[in-house]
Amino acid sequence: MRNTFSNLSFYRLDKKHNLSSEDLKRIAELIYQTDPYIYPAVFLSQDNAIKVIPEMIVTGDRMFCSKNIFVAELDSEIAGIVLWHQGELFWTTDHYEKVIDKLQIPPSPYIELVNKVYFRSYSNTRSDIISIINVCIFEKHRGVGIGSALIEAFLQETAGLCREYELFVLADNKNAVKLYMNYGFHVSDTINGFSVDQIDLPCYRMIKLCY
Repeated sequence: MRNTFSNLSFYRLDKKHNLSSEDLKRIAELIYQTDPYIYPAVFLSQDNAIKVIPEMIVTGDRMFCSKNIFVAELDSEIAGIVLWHQGELFWTTDHYEKVIDKLQIPPSPYIELVNKVYFRSYSNTRSDIISIINVCIFEKHRGVGIGSALIEAFLQETAGLCREYELFVLADNKNAVKLYMNYGFHVSDTINGFSVDQIDLPCYRMIKLCY
């Protein structure tokens, strides 16, 4: 799908100069809204996420950092993001704990569980795999093709860097599953997704091979 929006652009966040506090706030909102189970368990509330994630980005967290964020910008305003990483990612709670201590925000009682069950799963990723960790578009911009344009632009940006892409998506998120299939992803496995209550939460691992 070609980008038919004359006012829609894409870039890696680490290549943008003069990153504003409003940019960081919008990115934090998008990350928090991506998954209804993981990020509420990490940050407990969107208000907390809007304070903590920007600080983690600017101080160089291993996952939440500018080099891992690919942005869709519409009319000079961030409309969507891809959070991604290539190869092994050894995320720990150390940086998170320093940031929340600095901001005087209580830690989540679930942070160690989230790290053990979810974030550590990326520590075994091969160097030739790009993990698409989160994709999110603000609700007011959904359904008009921005998500498709974002995925296409991201795949073009990272072409030649890997032999395989992988992502995880809730099985009942049919719109997202269809979108990824349109770009060559297929379901390789079904697992139980993360939730603090360990409920039955079917989740697809989807992969795209690069030739």
